[in-house]
Formats: sequence, C-alpha cells, structure tokens
Amino acid sequence: MSLPIILWAFVWLGMYSDVNNIGRPDFLASTGRMIQGTRSLLPLLAALIAILIMSNRSKTTVSLKNSPLWYLFLYAIIGGFFFFVSPEPMLSLYMAIMFLSPILVTWASLPQDDPEEQALALIRFNAIFCAIMTVFFFFGPMRPAILHGEIRRLYELPFGLGIQTSNGMGRFACIAGLLALSRLATKVTFYRLLLWSGLLGISFLVIIYSISRTAILGFGVAAAFLLLINRRYYWLIPGIPIVGRYLYLAWFEWRFKGSIAEALLLSGRGQIWKGVLEMSLRSPIFGFGFHADRILLEGEHVHMAYLHALIQSGVFGAIFFTIGFLGIWNFILRNKVFALMKTADRRSRGALNECLAILAFLTVRSFFESTAAFYGVDLLIFIPTVAYVYYWTKSQGKREAAAAAAATAGPAPAEQL
Repeated sequence: MSLPIILWAFVWLGMYSDVNNIGRPDFLASTGRMIQGTRSLLPLLAALIAILIMSNRSKTTVSLKNSPLWYLFLYAIIGGFFFFVSPEPMLSLYMAIMFLSPILVTWASLPQDDPEEQALALIRFNAIFCAIMTVFFFFGPMRPAILHGEIRRLYELPFGLGIQTSNGMGRFACIAGLLALSRLATKVTFYRLLLWSGLLGISFLVIIYSISRTAILGFGVAAAFLLLINRRYYWLIPGIPIVGRYLYLAWFEWRFKGSIAEALLLSGRGQIWKGVLEMSLRSPIFGFGFHADRILLEGEHVHMAYLHALIQSGVFGAIFFTIGFLGIWNFILRNKVFALMKTADRRSRGALNECLAILAFLTVRSFFESTAAFYGVDLLIFIPTVAYVYYWTKSQGKREAAAAAAATAGPAPAEQL
C-alpha cells in the first residue's frame, strides 16, 4: 500500500506549483523556483509509473471501464489529443497529462482482491490533508478575520506556495466539516465525539468567514442530505435556525452588504459564461485544449464545470465529462446504494456517509465552480471518492447475491442427513 500512497502524494505535490519556472533563465539560481518547477513534474512522474504498473500486470480483474471515471478518462483523452489547437500547445498537453495523472494512479493503485480498501486509503489521505489545511487556516491566515472581522478574499499560503482564495479555503473546510459530520452521524465514543465536534466547529467557522457562496451553499445542501439519508431528522430542528442565521450573515450581509441586487449578480459569472460560450462556438467540436480558459480569456476562470469542459474539449468531451461527473448518481440510484448501506458494517457505513456527502457538495459546487474539470483539488477529492463508492457497491452487491443464493439453496447435504 506504500507505493500507491507515495504516488498519490506525488499527484498532490503538483498543486500550487508552476511549470513555467523551469524555463526561466534564473531557474537554477533560485532554490524556490527550482522546488516549484520540480514539483510541477511530480504528477507526470506518477502517471508514468502508474502506466508501467498497469502494463506489467498479466491479468486485470479490476478496471475503471464502465465506471464514471472511465468517461472522465475519455474526456481527458479528447482534450489532450487536440492540444495543438491551443495557442500554447505544450502547456495544454501538460495540463491534460496533469488531469490524467490522478485517474491513472487510482487505476494502478487498486489491488486485484480488495479495490475499495485501497480507494479508502486514498480518501483518508485526502481527508487528513483537508483537515490539516482547515486547522491551519483557522489558526493562521484567517485568525484576524475570526477575531477582529478583518475578512479578505485572498490569503497567503506557507512556504511560498502562493495565494489561496477564500473559495479554496471554504472548499477545504467543507470537506473537513462533512468528514466530521459523517462520523458524528454514526455511533462514536466520547473522545471521538470531542474530536469530530471540534473539527466540525472549526470547519464551520472557516466556511462562514470565507464568505464563499459556493462553500456555504454546498455545505448546507450536503449536510442536510447527509442527515436525511441517516434519518437524523431531529438534528435539523436546532440546526436549521442556528446554521441558517450564520449563513445569512456570512453570505448576504457580509459578502453583499445586504444588497439583493448584488447577491443575484453571481459575481460577474454571467459575463464570463457568455464569453466562454462565444469562444466555444469558434471550435465547438474539438475545443481549445486544456487550460483554454486561462489562455484565451486573459486569465479568467470559467466558474462552471460543464462550460469549462466545453471550451477545453468541445461538445463530445463535454458530454463525456457530464456523464462521468453526474453518472455516479445514476449508478448510486440504479444500484440502490442507500438500501445497501443498511446492511453494511459500521466502518463501511461511515466511509459511505463521507463519500456521499462529499459527492453532494461537489455536485452543487460544479454549477458555480469548475469542479473536477481540470487538475485541481476538487479533482483529487472526487476521483477516489467515486472509486470507493463504485467498487464497494459492486462488492456489496456480490455479497448480497451470494447470501441470497446460499439462503435459497437450503442446507448442505451433510446437514440434511
């Protein structure tokens, strides 16, 4: 299990890096730029090692084919194949491989006998990272905002990693908060109750003081969804008015100064979406390759996953992306995952609670952010989460079928004697 975790760490280490540092004249003269430039190549190295692992397997019994991740793979292949359409083709190709890296590493990491266990290990890696980042923001960059109301939109990361937006901070806190809430929704010991309650409280404050609409909306929907599927209806009675009050303060009064008109403008997203559609019509079939929004829209971010997929890989790529991203919900409903959860052990039920809550959060977020449409934190959270739900459901379905077959077969011959 150590090699998959190392490869997954390589994928994460590419975050907040800059491949452009490699081509600068003072690359070797600056230690910081050397580190940043070298880190940007680690996901590519992880992808190469993953390909070598899969190529050396004599027999593959675990595959991502027919899973939602297979369609994300096809989306990346289309966007990567037409990299030459981009005004900066090599950068576009680089970003396409970066997108493929976590998919390939996840695929290569899954052992033949227990794939959901390996997927769970990657999820735990993500959860620990998000919890650490949330606690860091709470006691570090966000401390002035929480203590003195000095709310900002940009915060500096440690070790010269760059700048983190409040949206990104809210996203980390949402993942950590949903992790804590999913554990509280199951039976826990007293000490774990204190641990998860503390993490939930810290996460909630970071979400509130980030004044990120996507974080606030996504967390509210995902938290309610989590409580409903666990039948914790009574939690909603005190929770809705208390949480609703603070969300109203953060979203409406602090962010938009109490202006309804300002709140409905979506921070200029309408104009960005219009520009993306107009640009996409110039190459509707092939798109403009990965990183197209930053290259063609003067550094603008699309802020909408499906339009982001469209401008990068055209109509067919956007269709594959949509099937891959939203297809997990079709899989969940078609395979009656909510019913299967009732027969799961406590450990699996806790993991499923966390996964379903995160999927609900990312789904809501995808309509206002470019969730999982490019190499980023959201993609790294999404992929192992989908892999776990997919393979756990397949395994649980087989166990249920085997148990049903054994029950209908009757007692063994020896027992009949």
